[in-house]
Amino acid sequence: MGAQVIERHFTWNRKDPGPDHAASIEKKELINMIKQIRQVEILLGNEKIKRTRSEQKNLLMRKSLVAKHDIPKGAKITPSMITAKRPGNGLWPTFTNINKIIGKITKKKISTDTILTKEMFQ
Repeated sequence: MGAQVIERHFTWNRKDPGPDHAASIEKKELINMIKQIRQVEILLGNEKIKRTRSEQKNLLMRKSLVAKHDIPKGAKITPSMITAKRPGNGLWPTFTNINKIIGKITKKKISTDTILTKEMFQ
């Protein structure tokens, strides 16, 4: 997980005389080891996470936090004021996001079914 170099002893014939030949790998094993290393590199991926086409299409299936009913300007948000509905292009209904807005004060009136964003609250 971060190795830059892999050292492995190589020999053309393990039966050759000398101390390292018996513990070394031969051509077929080296080729196999390189294939496995390349496979691991692919499986590990990289730090750039991209949505696949199928994930992109399914974003419409996700939900967002929305106003369950009209919420007046200056109201303190309670759990009974919010619900989750499609589409998922607002705050996702995770415990973290719910806890971020519970107890917050609204900056303006929020109409029923409006998708909630962090910017709506003080």
